[in-house]
Amino acid sequence: MISRRRWLLSATGAGAAAAAYGLYRDNHTIPPRDPAAEERFRRLQHALLAESGIAAESRFVGLASPPVRAHVLEAGQGEPVLFLHGGNSVAASWTPLLARLHRRFRCYAPDRPGCGLTDKFNYPGVDLRSHGVQFVRSVMDVLGLARAAVAGNSMGGYFALVFDLAHPERVSKLVFFERMLVADVRRASAGYLDCMAAAAVIPGAKASWITMIEQAFAPAGAGLLSGASTLTYALRPELGQLATPTLFLWGDKDTFGPPAWGQEMARLMPHARCEVIADAGHLPFVDQPEVCARLVESFLTAA
Repeated sequence: MISRRRWLLSATGAGAAAAAYGLYRDNHTIPPRDPAAEERFRRLQHALLAESGIAAESRFVGLASPPVRAHVLEAGQGEPVLFLHGGNSVAASWTPLLARLHRRFRCYAPDRPGCGLTDKFNYPGVDLRSHGVQFVRSVMDVLGLARAAVAGNSMGGYFALVFDLAHPERVSKLVFFERMLVADVRRASAGYLDCMAAAAVIPGAKASWITMIEQAFAPAGAGLLSGASTLTYALRPELGQLATPTLFLWGDKDTFGPPAWGQEMARLMPHARCEVIADAGHLPFVDQPEVCARLVESFLTAA
């Protein structure tokens, strides 16, 4: 029998997300902090990074907007790359890719507001486009990054795109992964699954995720799954403005959208291409980390 933690990361996780939405959509309150839950996640995060061979610094920074204390993982040396996770996830979800890139690049991965060890944050009334731009700008400012390559997955990919539209002078290159979950859950290590599961049950994480979903999709009258691409695809008329070199990585088994969607978006951009990753789902860097790392490294180091 597939354990709950594996089920949540598998293709059937789409059904799990829909069930969670229906069950918890009215839970908008931010509960008190639970130091024990946070410490458990912290230990599992440390263990995951260690087993992956990543000597990462875990630190907290104060952001101007939104005004939260944000948790950031930093590792490696070289040109800076900012990684923005998606969904109900955390910075440590990038571990399979960071393990292969931190020897060549200085990698920064923040927990988004409401996720992981960053302050909890609920989204009713929040304009997600403005929020995404402000969050990325504040993170880069506090980290002293005048310009960096930016990699985003799912909601993190949306944040990366809208930030690039607002501040193209600060984005050297853009990498967009679509979206979350995997094609074969057995490719995720036990340590990875334990860390993700521990993050998901930190009090406040669920409410943050659900209120973000409601804010993003409910106003348009879209269902959770049918509306999952609403924000990103609403940007299509603006994509021709993005001169930033951009790489889309799209799993061929993505259950939220076919690779044709990524290929269409890439065609709208003057300097973009879409690579379809074989035998991969919404988190292609978990299904096929070597392939993704090779493509990303080649892209980021190209003149």
